Amino acid sequence: MTQHRIMIVDDDREMRTSLSHLLESGGFEAEAFSQGAEALVALAEREFDAVLSDVRMPGMDGLEFQQEMKGRFDVPFVLMSAHGDIDMAVAAIQEGAYTFLEKPFDPRRLLTIIGNAAELHRLTKQAELVNRRLSELQDAGSAALVRSSLSGLNERIDGWLFDTPANIQPTFDANDKQSNDTEGALPLRHAVAAFEKRVIARVLKQQDGRMDDAAAALGIGRRTLNEKIVKLGLDKDELLDNRE
Repeated sequence: MTQHRIMIVDDDREMRTSLSHLLESGGFEAEAFSQGAEALVALAEREFDAVLSDVRMPGMDGLEFQQEMKGRFDVPFVLMSAHGDIDMAVAAIQEGAYTFLEKPFDPRRLLTIIGNAAELHRLTKQAELVNRRLSELQDAGSAALVRSSLSGLNERIDGWLFDTPANIQPTFDANDKQSNDTEGALPLRHAVAAFEKRVIARVLKQQDGRMDDAAAALGIGRRTLNEKIVKLGLDKDELLDNRE
């Protein structure tokens, strides 16, 4: 699997070094920047899978950096905040940040959150690519090309949607918050489910609800397709009533 590239933005040199070492020890590629302005230039030049930013920095602070990113770079944004900056962290979440980490944080928790944010970004990009490909295939009307494009995709997402290991299932404590080791797993799982739901719905529409043809286009058996439709909560009749 391609190594995820993570951006670190922090004006503290020691913190940048420590975070870089931690992320690299966790299997990530890390690039660190001391200010938001130079980080924005890097975002425009190359791909990053997640951004980890401090709140309080001279010049452009974390919230201003997030605002500059918004609408320009679709990359999960994770904010690091001290206890007194919780209000700022909440404001970042409301503006679309993936989550925030309160200092001092557990290194294992940071690696889990960053890993899930980066994987969510990868899956979202993959979904966008496949949806564009589906539109092209629909225009071409080629069932053979649909089968070729989606059979491998189905195998990849099955592992996430139906065989997710128990150790990344979200759990909750008495305060109804996700535990440290599983934070971020639930939105990732939901993203994958939504992704597969869109793919199956699109193919069902293409095949006018014919289950055998839809299953063949997806590269799976009819029984498996039925199981997926039930698990994802798809209403085949409603889909066909709302065809484009």
